[in-house]
Amino acid sequence: MKESFLASLYKQPTAWWCVQVLFICVGVYYHEPWFDELQAWQLVQHTSLVELLAQCSFEHHPPLWYLVLYVLSFVGDDFVLVQLVHIGVAAWVHYLILVKSPFHWIERCLLASGYFFLYEYAVISRSYSISVLLILIYLYNISLQSKWLTLLVFGLLPWSTQQGALFSILLWLLTWWNQRGTVSEFLFKFRIPLLIWFIACVSAGILIIPNEQAAFFQMDHLRISWNFSLLLASISTFTSAMLPLPDFSQGAMWNTNFLNEYDRGMSVTWVVLGMMGILLWQLRRQYRIGIWWLLATLILLIYTYTVHFGFLRHHGFLWLAFIVFAWTSYSQWQSQWQKGIWWFLLLIHAVSGWLMLIADIRRPFSQLKDIATDFPKALFLTETDCCGLVVSYYSKEEVFSIVDQQFRFYASFKRGLNLNTPEEVAKEIRFFQTKHSASVYLISIVPYSSSEFHLIKEYKQSLNSLDHLYVYSILPHGN
Repeated sequence: MKESFLASLYKQPTAWWCVQVLFICVGVYYHEPWFDELQAWQLVQHTSLVELLAQCSFEHHPPLWYLVLYVLSFVGDDFVLVQLVHIGVAAWVHYLILVKSPFHWIERCLLASGYFFLYEYAVISRSYSISVLLILIYLYNISLQSKWLTLLVFGLLPWSTQQGALFSILLWLLTWWNQRGTVSEFLFKFRIPLLIWFIACVSAGILIIPNEQAAFFQMDHLRISWNFSLLLASISTFTSAMLPLPDFSQGAMWNTNFLNEYDRGMSVTWVVLGMMGILLWQLRRQYRIGIWWLLATLILLIYTYTVHFGFLRHHGFLWLAFIVFAWTSYSQWQSQWQKGIWWFLLLIHAVSGWLMLIADIRRPFSQLKDIATDFPKALFLTETDCCGLVVSYYSKEEVFSIVDQQFRFYASFKRGLNLNTPEEVAKEIRFFQTKHSASVYLISIVPYSSSEFHLIKEYKQSLNSLDHLYVYSILPHGN
């Protein structure tokens, strides 16, 4: 009897893996990079290695992704190179899910098609995908027990993202629990990986300690005081992780969650927490992994509350903690409640993932790529770093930052002038005009209504995360 196509996929999961990678390639091809993606690429092309590592204290990201791109920058300057490398990382992630995970083949397909794995950590070229890959390698290595893969995971996770560094601590705890030996036996067996991991954590921590001139984050920004509203908001990120439904009416769709936007009473969050409670209760006999998942979720939520509230790409690590829990306890799932909750979550993720991919494919590219021909031989100024680096990428010219008074190809994220009114911005631009004979234009995300600003052009969907970018000329005094 001839096998059905679905049955052949079950026996040859690499076939679906190839199809999935093809979908990712299509999504990447139609995806317009936004400023967070371009920032890393612009940075590595216009800094030395020493400058790049020093900039980590302003970026607040460990350097692994930057170092990969730094090497890549010697090949060329097209952002397509970054996307090709990122597709390679995403392809490896999908291979581990579709070919090596312990789930039923339909569950593998749904999981790989979920919002985070199909879009957020596949189409958007950021450092988070490296953390995801290393976490999945750890899960794959549970059965292999390869010393080299252990070194790879724990040596690189702290250098991938801040969430990756947190996860490395949690994975060491899981490793210890799985060994079922004494602490001294564990420390002796893993003495070399532990040493390398410790060095990686310390070095990454030193590199991302905020510079005193950093504008994005300072140590005194840590939220260590009690704030009930912020606590509820932090808990609601659990909903974003378990039910990632972007608000497609927003410009930056991937920075939103429809349920959190409109669920002011947090009723959906309590329902989700209730479902997770049922799942844990059903697995109470496997208390070790249940405790681990609770601890991992709690630590990630504490990080959210104290350090960075973040967006879906950050909340996705709560979903990864759940995947670790599911991967390691899946063989013990017998209850219909367990399977029902698991399938419900997978279906929501898959629907969200495909809708997001289709929405991004249908989203038109902005006309910002034509800015160099629209304004030939012009000097651009900006009071917003994100505008400057995107315009610099498309125009291939440096943009003057009014805030830190320098020409740059990338966002510096440094403290500078505090310009509170349109009049102060106009004053700085007029002073700049006295020193340059070329045409000077202000690029901004702010729709200035002051009579001192003359709107020349508006670029809609300009940064693919900010809906509008405006180009102004400054009128002389008296006009």
